[in-house]
Amino acid sequence: MRMCVFFCNFAPEMKTVTVLLIAGWFSVSAEKQVCFSPGNLQYKAEGTHQTADGEEKTGVWQFATNAWEEAQSPWLDKFAWATSGWDNTADDPHAIRFEPTENNTTILVLNEDNCTGYGPSQGGERSQDLTGNSAKHDWGVYNAISNGGDKAGEWRTLLYSEWEYLFYSREKADELYAFAYLKTPDSIAGIVLLPDGWTGETLKEGYTLAEWETMQEKGAVFLPEGKYWTASGDNSNNNKFAIALYFEEGTNNDPQDTQEEHYSQLPVRLVQDYADPATGLEEMRLGTRGHKTLRNGQLLMISGEKIYNTLGQKVH
Repeated sequence: MRMCVFFCNFAPEMKTVTVLLIAGWFSVSAEKQVCFSPGNLQYKAEGTHQTADGEEKTGVWQFATNAWEEAQSPWLDKFAWATSGWDNTADDPHAIRFEPTENNTTILVLNEDNCTGYGPSQGGERSQDLTGNSAKHDWGVYNAISNGGDKAGEWRTLLYSEWEYLFYSREKADELYAFAYLKTPDSIAGIVLLPDGWTGETLKEGYTLAEWETMQEKGAVFLPEGKYWTASGDNSNNNKFAIALYFEEGTNNDPQDTQEEHYSQLPVRLVQDYADPATGLEEMRLGTRGHKTLRNGQLLMISGEKIYNTLGQKVH
């Protein structure tokens, strides 16, 4: 199995839920681990989904099932920064460009604190990152993702500082990533990330798709070369920029930060937090078949007679 896919069909008050995630855990700080979605975020302006405000909005969000998959019409997989669809103009009248289909490059003469209309404005008590009281600008925080549990608030975008920790500060960090190729018909270049505590084979320069399936089953993640949005804002230069993660073969094999204008159309790779790696959830991530279900609005994971919430905390 390439990724963990949990299904459930229990009593009438529960519903079937599908969750795609890579079965490996990655430290992004001394206290926090995350798992990755299998592919980049995608959106189409058809159908409906639930939001963190409890509302039903037009559109459907999903994860690409493979890391190398690119969206085909009517799906989109590149977005301007902070375009989750959260309308916060009542509190922040200058954050007027928030829909995922937004791609306007016009600089607005609205306010020096937000001259693009994307994301939170400067000043006051607003977080300049997609965190805290600005967290709903984050695509994964605000929206239910159809194959990611179908519940808002389950996923999020990493801060650049978390990417830095992942690549450069976690235990044996320099042994847990490398530039490599996936030998698809197009031979895709990118970064291979290995999970904490990796005990499998050492990294190499290329993988067939069959080899990659085995790697991914053990928890490895592939990020095709390029730029990816982070949740980190950059309020310099009239709040026109946010921070992206960037790596490219030959010129930037080691991921770094780059300043990108808010209207730049970039992919998003979301993660899910995992708070307590010492719980019985470990047996699920190592391949035991389990279930995920919604019960009274809460997403729960069931393994045998044990029940955990999405943070890995035992609830029964």
